[in-house]
Amino acid sequence: MVHFKTDVFKNFIPKCPLLERLPFKSCYNLGSIHIDIPHLKFFYFLVFSSPIRFSKTSRHLSTVIFDGYRVGHPYTPTKFLERAPVIEHLRLGSGHVDYLLYGTVWRNVSLGCLKVLELPLISFELISSVLNLIVRSPNLEKLDIGFATCMAVIQPLAPELLKVQDLSSNALKKLRVVKMKLSRSEEVKPDLEFIKFILAESRVLEKMFIQPPSGTVAEDGQKILKEITRFQRSSKKAEILYLDP
Repeated sequence: MVHFKTDVFKNFIPKCPLLERLPFKSCYNLGSIHIDIPHLKFFYFLVFSSPIRFSKTSRHLSTVIFDGYRVGHPYTPTKFLERAPVIEHLRLGSGHVDYLLYGTVWRNVSLGCLKVLELPLISFELISSVLNLIVRSPNLEKLDIGFATCMAVIQPLAPELLKVQDLSSNALKKLRVVKMKLSRSEEVKPDLEFIKFILAESRVLEKMFIQPPSGTVAEDGQKILKEITRFQRSSKKAEILYLDP
């Protein structure tokens, strides 16, 4: 844990023009974060109540991790991503994924360089925005996604999946590895619909890892696996691997 005096960080960063890695973790009293680091490659952000401002577009930033469960400020990751078009690895914690609910800001984001996308914990009400994010990543090779317990009435995903299929015939054309953690809900149908969509649309998929929630008994796990193995696969090389809870 680091406590900064007011404006200390703001005055320090401009003196590090060759900095390539910048992680923020458990830092407080940073104030508004203004960053102008032309050679920055890695950015990790786990700070509460601190807005981010990148003054210039970064042409080297390949890995971005927004972690944690809340942001504490209306500044969204979207505005950050608009200034970092070369990102190859993106991770959005649940607090940051929540911003996908608001407006249509993700429609303006281009993630043509993105190869790895991690969404550790999302709810099904966000599935439409998440699917649009995936479609806007035509070079995506690895997807790591986990679904949260669905507390509300579960809606079928089929209509949203059909919309995505109509958006782009090139979606998922390079996806090779998928890791998916199922929700704790007794009704896993939405999870299975998503898996079915991925298997049907991913022509070069090599491995899909399925991980049930902790506490899943072996019998229930086998039922889920049996149903998944019946789904049609576009890739003849696609292998489904069932992980321990």
